[in-house]
Amino acid sequence: MTEVLVNLPKFSQLSSRVWRVLGLNPGKFTLQGTNTYLLGAGAQKILLDCGEGKPDYLPHLETSLRDIQSDAYISDIIISHGHSDHWGGLEDILGSSTLNPHKQIQVHKFTAIPQGHHVDHMDRFPAHVSVNALVDNQIFKAQDTTLRVIYTPGHTKDHCTFWLEEEEALFTADCVLGQGTAVFDDLSEYITGLQRL
Repeated sequence: MTEVLVNLPKFSQLSSRVWRVLGLNPGKFTLQGTNTYLLGAGAQKILLDCGEGKPDYLPHLETSLRDIQSDAYISDIIISHGHSDHWGGLEDILGSSTLNPHKQIQVHKFTAIPQGHHVDHMDRFPAHVSVNALVDNQIFKAQDTTLRVIYTPGHTKDHCTFWLEEEEALFTADCVLGQGTAVFDDLSEYITGLQRL
């Protein structure tokens, strides 16, 4: 029996500092499409995940950003984990002059994979993109917005979730899904990660 998915709008404001922008890539594993989020109460926004790179996603993201605020810009992209539906749109976004006319967008991802482990899905990650390493409990700030990194391996070795302090809201990426059952690489790590949350 196929589960019927809840209809989600392509763009929606979830609070005064959170907007969901669907990745326009619905499918068996992405459900309604990868959830990407713009976070921040002022013009500066943090983009949490960036879809898989569908051709319509970049103009959709640009329009969504302008709909929030005419002078809004992306200062940082945080990638929750290495599956390509969460980073595949990265190069298009970095190539857009409308998303950050002020300076280069900073890209962040967890890279401290335990010794002896290889994350196969990262073999396709663009080698020329400069990535700042995420650290467990690292803090990101935008106006009236504080986002804390929580390392939660299990779905993948490099998976992180994010705590929005002002709203006591958790962005779970693929650790916990809105519908259906999450897929995991390592059950023990997955359970440990859930316990941290």
